[in-house]
Amino acid sequence: MSLKVAIIDDGISNEKYKITAPLHHIISLNGKTYYDKIHQIDPNSHGSCCAAILCKYLECPVEIYSIQVLQNDLGNCMDFLNAILWCTANNINLINMSIGTVDIEDGRIIENYINNSGILKHLVIVAAQSNKNIYTYPASLPGIIGVKSEKNYRNSRIEVIDESSDHIELKASAIHAVKLTNDSTKVIFGGNSFATPLVTSRVCSILNTHGIISKEKILSIIKHNYSINGE
Repeated sequence: MSLKVAIIDDGISNEKYKITAPLHHIISLNGKTYYDKIHQIDPNSHGSCCAAILCKYLECPVEIYSIQVLQNDLGNCMDFLNAILWCTANNINLINMSIGTVDIEDGRIIENYINNSGILKHLVIVAAQSNKNIYTYPASLPGIIGVKSEKNYRNSRIEVIDESSDHIELKASAIHAVKLTNDSTKVIFGGNSFATPLVTSRVCSILNTHGIISKEKILSIIKHNYSINGE
């Protein structure tokens, strides 16, 4: 059975980038969350890039659920929470969040929901730190696997940060050569958000073998099986 992986972002298109996993489209905007078969997404969307990176490094079968919470790079806290609620109601195993907020008011709402809902007993969240490299919601929260990029890393390199002052546990490459639908290759690069789907791909492999396990166990497996690879 395939893992169910949600990418909460600005939507995913398979028009330009080769998305090799089955793709489902969910919209969580303006207080409503619904399945949409025909929604049009920018082929160059941030979410599309993240999905292409994820697919490049996958080692096990997954289904991708694109949950759009952003329009024109803008979103709100309630649509984000509704997206997570949809994930819990639809048995999503893993959430990739290459987005987040540094707004304290919204952050506290997100933190309270994650802490009090018990969702981390049923799924894993991998989230990017802000490119400002400051405390980010949800990436810096306990129980969330927080990711930042390392500019000198390439391809599939990941490293566990043993002592982190900003509550981010992993640093990884944000430079990736991905396949396009015309069978050519494009190098895409960015900040912390493009390091995150690489980590998510490795977490997919771990969950596929071990099921839902604690953040600490996941980090231990990454450290002993994936860390430093892919320089």
